[in-house]
Amino acid sequence: MGRWRSEGTNRPGADGTTQPLNTLMWRRHLAPYIRHDLWLVSLCLVTLYGCTGAHRQGVQVEPAREHYTRALQYLSLGAGEPAIKELNDAVKLEPTNAEFHNTLAFAYHYEGRYQFALTHYAKALELTPGYAEAHVNLAALYLDLARWDDAVAQGREALKIATYQSPEKAYNNIGLAYMGKGDLISARRAFRDALAFHDNFPEAHRNLGTTYFQQGQVEGAIQEFREALRLRPNYPEALVDLGVAYLERGSKTEAAAQFQKVIQLDPESELAELAKWYLGTLP
Repeated sequence: MGRWRSEGTNRPGADGTTQPLNTLMWRRHLAPYIRHDLWLVSLCLVTLYGCTGAHRQGVQVEPAREHYTRALQYLSLGAGEPAIKELNDAVKLEPTNAEFHNTLAFAYHYEGRYQFALTHYAKALELTPGYAEAHVNLAALYLDLARWDDAVAQGREALKIATYQSPEKAYNNIGLAYMGKGDLISARRAFRDALAFHDNFPEAHRNLGTTYFQQGQVEGAIQEFREALRLRPNYPEALVDLGVAYLERGSKTEAAAQFQKVIQLDPESELAELAKWYLGTLP
């Protein structure tokens, strides 16, 4: 491995111990991704809300759909609890609407209320077997719960559905689950499958880069992190990962530049604090 780790530089872990830089990057990798992925889903909901709002002009909308539309608006603002209230009202009016249950489960997941999320994902899938989006969302929830095998199974259920138009998301979740299991070979294969369907998928490039990094292939990791940032320049997790990879290679000037970018994006964020720590270790 590179000069940076061989010099013995470690980062304090959550349990008060110190961990090698590459171990830290892997262990902190999953949770930030899940939250970020949920935010991407909420952006999709914003789009749906906009489409719904346009459709409503001059049209009488059912009360349940009114609640649902307001819930999507709340989710677009990151307001999970008001969204949950609106979605529960929608579900009371239309208890057999799988879409409502799926979105309610998402809102519960967003708020960290996992048991409620599990219940409503299960209901969505009971009402609509073969609901690919619900399978993918449930896989993401299982990732948060560290139920790796269940996450893989849900991803594979989504892939069985011929009409599913975003298989890269299912493959990406499968890859994250294999990372959680410590099976980096299977994880790498899943991320490559994701990119085979959608090469402009920054999360999959970042995740693939992490598998390279974990197996000591620093140049491959750097290439993938750069590609993730080409696709999404303001991607703070990938900036930190690229900075760590540069440190592993011994390129301290390049590493410092990545950490500075993270701090500029959001000086008060947890990732900015991590970037500041790394900068503090440099001469």
